[in-house]
Amino acid sequence: MNDWTTVQTLHDEVWALDVGILSPATGSADTFRRASVADANAKAAAGAEVSLIDPWGRQLSSHFLNSSYPNAGQTAQWTDITKTQAFSSATYPFPLITTLSYQNGSPGSNGNGTIIELNPYETGSYDANVAAFIPTSIFGTPLNNGASQGTNSQCVYGLSNA
Repeated sequence: MNDWTTVQTLHDEVWALDVGILSPATGSADTFRRASVADANAKAAAGAEVSLIDPWGRQLSSHFLNSSYPNAGQTAQWTDITKTQAFSSATYPFPLITTLSYQNGSPGSNGNGTIIELNPYETGSYDANVAAFIPTSIFGTPLNNGASQGTNSQCVYGLSNA
């Protein structure tokens, strides 16, 4: 997200390692916490599930994203990486994240979960119980046979917050 800069530059110019992780890198802690709660409430009001990860992610982004992402990364999307110079010029490897998803938060009877792949263009799984991908930019849109089931058949944008 920081345009594949060096670790030394990240340490010297981006990362706020001298500030406690539960405080924002800059500004008032109270204001930041209120903004995090407001963001979570807006996400819930839009129909998305909210968890402890939402405010935690905002805390982390305030410490680890560079200044091109204002408001502690509030609007930084995983898809934004495609707009960086380093990505455009293929300076670094293609970013691919894999996660393991368990139904109801625990492994199934065979101990396996569903492997989910995330990249700046698409998110999904080859696993038989999913066997589908969705553009990362509309991640979170309720679909039925590829058609949006959202309000007025609109897609949901902005849930791929970095």
